[in-house]
Amino acid sequence: RACRYSEEKGRGTFVTVVDLKGFSWRTCPSFNVISSIMNDLKLHYPNRNAANFLVNVTSGFLLLWNTIKPLLPPKVQEKTMVLSTASTKRNLRSKLSQERLESQYGGLVPE
Repeated sequence: RACRYSEEKGRGTFVTVVDLKGFSWRTCPSFNVISSIMNDLKLHYPNRNAANFLVNVTSGFLLLWNTIKPLLPPKVQEKTMVLSTASTKRNLRSKLSQERLESQYGGLVPE
């Protein structure tokens, strides 16, 4: 029902950008917190997430991502881009409007 309502009312989609600069195992939220956030997004914003960008990833996070990626649904895998610090600005500018992108990522919105 929520999916149908979302489509009928012409609700827009959103893009998620998660900056992992400074990520460490010590600062990583627990699996329960991440799972709760994902469940809330699915419940309240069904079929509205167009893309996920994980930016400024560290090698530690990349190891974690490669472990959990096969457990994710194929649709989520397709929508998620994991970007190194070197490729963050270039990739975000090619995928997102500069008017909606913060300047630290190569856009026009002040930080």
